[in-house]
Order: sequence, then C-alpha cells, then structure tokens
Amino acid sequence: HFFPKLGLIWSGFLTVWSILIPTILTAIKDWPASVLVASSKDHPEDGTDYFEWNYVKPWCRFSPYIIGIVIGYFLHMTKKKPLKLNPLFVAWAWSSAFATGLAVVYGLNIHQGMGVISTQVAAFYGGFHRAAWALALGWVIIACTRGYGGYINRFLSWGGFIPLSKISYIIYLMHFFVMYLMESVMNYYIPGTNLMMTFFFLSVLTYCSILSAVIYICIELPWLNSEKLLFATILGRKK
Repeated sequence: HFFPKLGLIWSGFLTVWSILIPTILTAIKDWPASVLVASSKDHPEDGTDYFEWNYVKPWCRFSPYIIGIVIGYFLHMTKKKPLKLNPLFVAWAWSSAFATGLAVVYGLNIHQGMGVISTQVAAFYGGFHRAAWALALGWVIIACTRGYGGYINRFLSWGGFIPLSKISYIIYLMHFFVMYLMESVMNYYIPGTNLMMTFFFLSVLTYCSILSAVIYICIELPWLNSEKLLFATILGRKK
C-alpha cells in the first residue's frame, strides 16, 4: 500500500518461488502430482515425504495467499473508478477461468485414465495448480465485484450463503481433526464405495458445521469485536 512498486515486485518474486520450489522438488524427488495420486515409481515412503516437505510447508503453497493480496490491492485501488473491460476480454477471461478450474479439479483424473502420470506432468501440476486455482477464483471475484458477473454474481450473492461464509474457513481448519477422530474410533473396515464416501463426507460436514458455528460465536466473533475496539482506540475514532 505504501510502496506499490516494491510490494508488487516482492509479491511477484514470492509467487514465482512458491511455484518453482514444489515444481523442482516434485521433479527431483518424484513426488506425486497430488496427495491423492500415486507417483510414477510409487515409492512406499512417498506419502510421508510428500506430506512433510510439500503439503504442509508454507513456501510450497502460499502462492494463492500472495495472489489474493495482489487482487485485494487491485480492488482497493479501483473501488472508486469504473472498470471498463472489452467484452472479448471478459469472454476470454471467463472461459479461461472455467477451463483452468476444471483442469485443476479434474485434469489429473482424466490424465491418469490414459496411463501413469509422468514425472514431468506431476512436476508441472504440483508447482502450478495452487496458483492457477487462485487466479481462476481471482477473476470470479474481480468480475463479480466490478459488474461483469451476470448470473454467476446473482447466484453467489444469495443471502443464504452469508451464514456459511462466516464459518467456511473454520470448517476447513476443523475437518482434518473431525476426520481423524471419526477414523480413530472405527474398529472395522468400510467399503470405499461412492455411497459410503458420500455418507462419510456428509457426516464430517455436519459435525464440522456445528463445531465451527460454536467456535465462531465463542472465539472468532468476540476477537473480531475486540480487534475493532482496539484499533478504534488506537486511531482515536469514535465508537
């Protein structure tokens, strides 16, 4: 905000390295393209190694965070200016966003159906898929907040999404613990059919939603109010 050029250069530098690091490590260590996909050599230790040095490491996955900051800065700088975009560019951007999002979600499934995923494909996907997903969502945010969302903006602006938006990130933080708890108390095997996984998913989602609502009311909401009061006091503003 105070040093725009320096901030954008630094953000670009961090984003590039957050893409290059997992790309290089995936190629060198022959990691899988995703935590749910086996590598080409299928080493038994790949899962632990991948999770420890890629999946949970911030430098391998903070590119969406940096991209989000840049998009937020762009929206802040243009909030009082009409954003006029060429209709052809808007059509291209929406098509690219949809294609990119679908490729990130379904691309590995399609490619795996044609054979074993090569190291080159795994490295490319492992390095770029997080940033690509953030860019696709970033365009949806920009388009919907600047008058280019159309029916998609109307759907996403539905009031019923507001309560879910308050707890969605807490649900994300909670779901691993709920899943581990449910799995830890099972003393029998269950078939991995689509129907059983649907029941398991709905159960996890229900428990996470209930716990997240309690956490939001008891922890996050009081903290947000305290933060507002603190900053208002520091800045000398009225209540």
